[in-house]
Amino acid sequence: MRRLNADLIHVVASAGLPALVNFAVAALALHLFDSVLVGRSYALLALFYVAIDVFNFGSARIYTIDRIRARFPGLLRLDCVSAIGSAVLFCVACAVLGRTGSIALPNWTAMLVIAPVCYGLSHFALGFFRMTKRNGVVLAISTISALSRLAVIALLAEFAGLRSHFPDLLLLVEAAYGAMLLAAYLWLRRRDTADHEPERRQAPARGGLGWYRDFIAQARGEMLSSWYANAVLSGAKHLDVLIVSAVVGPAGAALYRVAKGFNNLAFNFGQSFSLAISGNDGRVSRLIGGAGFGRTLAAGLLACGIALAAASYALLEVRLFPVQSIGSRSHQFAFVFAVLLGACLVFLCRILSLWLYARSRRAFVKMASCEAALTLALVAALGWQFGVQGAICGVGAAALVILTSSCVLLTRRAPPRGRHRAGPANTEQESS
Repeated sequence: MRRLNADLIHVVASAGLPALVNFAVAALALHLFDSVLVGRSYALLALFYVAIDVFNFGSARIYTIDRIRARFPGLLRLDCVSAIGSAVLFCVACAVLGRTGSIALPNWTAMLVIAPVCYGLSHFALGFFRMTKRNGVVLAISTISALSRLAVIALLAEFAGLRSHFPDLLLLVEAAYGAMLLAAYLWLRRRDTADHEPERRQAPARGGLGWYRDFIAQARGEMLSSWYANAVLSGAKHLDVLIVSAVVGPAGAALYRVAKGFNNLAFNFGQSFSLAISGNDGRVSRLIGGAGFGRTLAAGLLACGIALAAASYALLEVRLFPVQSIGSRSHQFAFVFAVLLGACLVFLCRILSLWLYARSRRAFVKMASCEAALTLALVAALGWQFGVQGAICGVGAAALVILTSSCVLLTRRAPPRGRHRAGPANTEQESS
């Protein structure tokens, strides 16, 4: 039990720490640097993550399957395809979008290749650490990466002449993160093989293209489903920054990226919290459909509204959000309130999504696909009409629609009283 609690702490910390630091870094950058440079740099970083997700075939998830582990000792060869594909897509996309001015291009052209290759080669390493309960390694590397992002801000704040290299340094941190994961995996795998399993031999796998033919024959279905989850669902989480940069402008995209940091925190902690309470989904479903739930819900919503208003006022007073460009004090308050409300809705969506996954994977995939498409559509439409305020309201509006739809599906699929359905034993949903 103690080991399980330690692993849970490591998983939550390694997921929450990057989101927390990314929010702090984006806020500091917008306070200290030119907003156009910050917006274009984070649009470049969003494009980088999209390129990574499009060619992420899910080696981390696939390796959890027993028959795959018995046949293939490692899936680094699959990551090689991911790395090459991500690098090619990233270079081509940068060449196209760089002409529009919506993204910043690095001064060191080599970073367009180094960053996606290093990051793309780390997918399986991350899954290996999760699978072998070495979450402390992931936490240590995530901490180093987070401190590196803060160091970048400190460096550029001290040396103003280097600020044009902000996009280069952002990509360098991502490259270092992937390289550290890969190096740690190679070192630990070699040590484990030499010290603990000198005589162990797995089923032989062919080399060259034969390895890929064998792998596709064994895991074609799993690879397609995992690729869909990464390319469509995870990739869509980064497209919104590119959309805002295009329809609102780089300065608006910079402020949107800071606000999105709260949504990322809510997403990561919602995932972790949902796993912790996954065994109580049946009880909650019966509570939703029970008598008196409407009055309880109304009271809870009123209390949450008051708390969010107080929190919005406090954040506005301490100037955590650089919202001076929005306009009047009332507009600034409305923007911060919309950010916090959207984050709360995203948090609740993550909890209900796991319960929906436990009831019906098909319904979960459909709902997740609708969430991705609806979020991008509302961010684009409202951002075009109302600027960055409309874009951030689009995130909250999409989350509200998905939250309501999930509640309806859960109450329809609620198990009969007295029966309890166990949640999924292991649901791995990575959050970038």
